[in-house]
Amino acid sequence: MFDVPSAEEGVRGLDAYRAVWPDLLDWVRAGARFELVELNVIAGHDVACAWALLRCGSDDELQLAPSRRLRLTFGLRRDEDGWRVTHEHHSFTHGCDG
Repeated sequence: MFDVPSAEEGVRGLDAYRAVWPDLLDWVRAGARFELVELNVIAGHDVACAWALLRCGSDDELQLAPSRRLRLTFGLRRDEDGWRVTHEHHSFTHGCDG
């Protein structure tokens, strides 16, 4: 996973992937939030994609960089059990307001 946490180094393997979640959940419990700004979905019978822009951060982070956005993209496939995420990408825009 080359993602918001450890974006430069990447996270490899299931154990390493699981290890990034406690810090993220602590950050959310401390008051960080995700505000949906825009959502687009295109769906066919058995494949779909969705992309969104979100404001993401604590009150202080959102105040320091009010126009910074989290970009989120999903690829989905439907099988006999329902829709499955087959691709996921999220990243922050590079610049900030401050």
